[in-house]
Amino acid sequence: WVKSKIGIYDYAADLVKIAHEDWTERLPYAEIRSRAIVTELLALWNRELDRGEIRSEVRLHAERMKLYIQHHYREKVTKEELGACLGVTPNYAASLFRRVTGRTISEAVHAARMKTAVYMLTESLLTVGEIAEYLGYKDVSYFHKIFKRTTGAAPHEYVKARPGRT
Repeated sequence: WVKSKIGIYDYAADLVKIAHEDWTERLPYAEIRSRAIVTELLALWNRELDRGEIRSEVRLHAERMKLYIQHHYREKVTKEELGACLGVTPNYAASLFRRVTGRTISEAVHAARMKTAVYMLTESLLTVGEIAEYLGYKDVSYFHKIFKRTTGAAPHEYVKARPGRT
């Protein structure tokens, strides 16, 4: 038996959620995409097992960076800021974050923004442009690109799904 707490938990949870949504909505190629996600997760988990236990100090640093991103995701978050937050070099902060979470700092910021975007698109009356600006995207087309890449759907598809809309 292997007792392990995966460091890429947040990333893995996001991927499983995507696979579940594709599968339940019976989207085209859902089976292929789900298999790809499972394969990616197995590869990432095995890399973690090969690397061995992550020291508690390193895990603590990664958690502090994740918390910083959660509080500042609407702003530009850089490796320099995260390094300063921990008192380490920017490149070490970026490397440590990637090693523990399986994501780059940029990917983590976009993921936090997209999670909020999905909520706002389905629950608020704000326009896509207003939501993009709120989340720190100056260019709405870039927001569309990141949203589509992250969720597999365009923002307007979530707007259509709002309660009270037809």
